Amino acid sequence: MYHALHASGHASKYMIQDLLLPTSTAEQFINYVSQNLALWPLWLCPFTVHGNLPLHPNLPPQTHPSPSAPRTFINIGVWGPASPIYPRFVAQNRHLEHQVRQLGGIKWLYAHAYYTAAEFRAIYDGAWYDALRAKYRATHLPTVYDKVRVDLTTPGGVDDVTTTWGGWLRGKVWDVWPVSGLYGVWKTVYTGEYLLAK
Repeated sequence: MYHALHASGHASKYMIQDLLLPTSTAEQFINYVSQNLALWPLWLCPFTVHGNLPLHPNLPPQTHPSPSAPRTFINIGVWGPASPIYPRFVAQNRHLEHQVRQLGGIKWLYAHAYYTAAEFRAIYDGAWYDALRAKYRATHLPTVYDKVRVDLTTPGGVDDVTTTWGGWLRGKVWDVWPVSGLYGVWKTVYTGEYLLAK
């Protein structure tokens, strides 16, 4: 279904973000979502961290009570329809990412990332990651950032459909439910993309 979501283009219309917030700021974040996005219900799951998080994110100091103490977080899932206007959709996601950082949290990286490359390297210890890639001779492979970043030049990976009459018609048909969704499922099954994880 995840592959179908991306093939259909709906990933550029629906906010699908999973975030890790310290328990001390989780309520502030929930209030932010309520006031700015009004997406309900939210996924809430307590989370205790012993040691480092994957990719060694640079968490603000208030989330480190002591080096040896476990830290408690709330995993918050924000999923639902966002703005259908692509620049506003991107702005909503960028603002959410900024709010998460302000409150001492991080994103799980199976969701789209709207960070710039510099922001990503600052949040997820870029020097440590580069050293790890070099150690395992993986520098020729795409980076995690390459895999999760959003190409902001083409909404949902689809060219601007309003520039030609044919593009306009394609866009109108594409927006008819369930055309794009059925296409996403067909493409995923036809290409066998769902088998790649196995």
